[in-house]
Amino acid sequence: MADLVFWKNLPYDITRKISESFLATDDIDHYVAFRAVCGNWRRATDSTADATDPRFMPSKWIMLEHSIHDNDRVTFFNLSTGRRLRKKIPTEVRNRRYFFVGVTKGGLFVLGQRAQPYQTRVLNPFTGAMARFKVHIPMEQVSSVVVTTSPMMVFISNLLNDCVSWADQTSEEWHPAFGFGEGECRTGDWGFGDGHKNLTSFAGSMYITNKYGSIISTITDVYKEGNQWKRSAGTISMFTAIVGPNFELAHGSNNNFYLVESEGELLLVMDGRVCNGMPVVYKVDTVNKVLVPVRSIGSRALFVSSRRCLSIDTTKSNKFHSIESGTIYYADRSVVRAYDQGSLAGSGWEEEPKYVFESATNPFSKMAELLVNYCTTIEYSELQMLPPYGEEGYTYYEYGDPSD
Repeated sequence: MADLVFWKNLPYDITRKISESFLATDDIDHYVAFRAVCGNWRRATDSTADATDPRFMPSKWIMLEHSIHDNDRVTFFNLSTGRRLRKKIPTEVRNRRYFFVGVTKGGLFVLGQRAQPYQTRVLNPFTGAMARFKVHIPMEQVSSVVVTTSPMMVFISNLLNDCVSWADQTSEEWHPAFGFGEGECRTGDWGFGDGHKNLTSFAGSMYITNKYGSIISTITDVYKEGNQWKRSAGTISMFTAIVGPNFELAHGSNNNFYLVESEGELLLVMDGRVCNGMPVVYKVDTVNKVLVPVRSIGSRALFVSSRRCLSIDTTKSNKFHSIESGTIYYADRSVVRAYDQGSLAGSGWEEEPKYVFESATNPFSKMAELLVNYCTTIEYSELQMLPPYGEEGYTYYEYGDPSD
């Protein structure tokens, strides 16, 4: 009993430091459990009820399941610590009150109401907090979603990856983020070819890359109306923040470019059969708007594909010991190629890869296989499963209120 009293009456600053240590590793579930122990610990720490508070928004987790409705639990994986978390799906999602639109790389769920007014929601599965948006759920198939903070905004990419739209919590409709036209996205001027790559959130903005390796980013301006600052469809747009490293060569080559958020940096990774000894990895300097060649990625390993990219620091957890540091795993088109980044930096694609194999004959460790599978899996939203409804979109209106 004396021990219990001691722990319940920990000094305020020590209690705060313990709770903040959980947030440092993105172990938000531990933070929530810590606050639930006793009233003193709750009073010493901050509530997670605000769904827009960036401190409690997951950033280092990926969700491994392909659908949240197959089971009542899903598995998350922490890219920093290697921890797996089997978590129960919140009741409001389990009872199918919402469509599952998509999940962000960090682990936030983007949902849509199945009944009027059919609005969009962003759910934090670690805290249970839900952010409400006025905008209707997307009227087309969605292949990827990104949520940015300060203020909270949702970006969605359509199935063909040739259009990006956005909405904030005050938006009445989805706005095209680039290629403004009569309510449509037009991407011909952006050099996307078969589509943009890697919708990525970084430092409060959204980034994508085109087939030339140019970095396209959002500009968000606000205007004042009375005492409130607001934004409109005319105050957010896309612009070429940084010209790609290989613009001329890319016109006649099969290069792909990938964006990877890695240890607080945004990296551009080059792929292609002819690099002429050019650097393969660049740090994206978003302040000075330049690409800085990276000669070594050190203890990091990069997993890249046209669908998803991720970075692992192999020294942060002994669970990553089977992943080779300094390696880039290219996992497009069902074929995985692993290169040593140091050798690529000097010789381009003249260097033979360590491995080349079909996905079905994976010689890697179970950990590397898990990450390769995450990057290559096609994960469509539930809107993909609905039948077309003319030119208006999909017939989610027909479902009605599930509580009826």
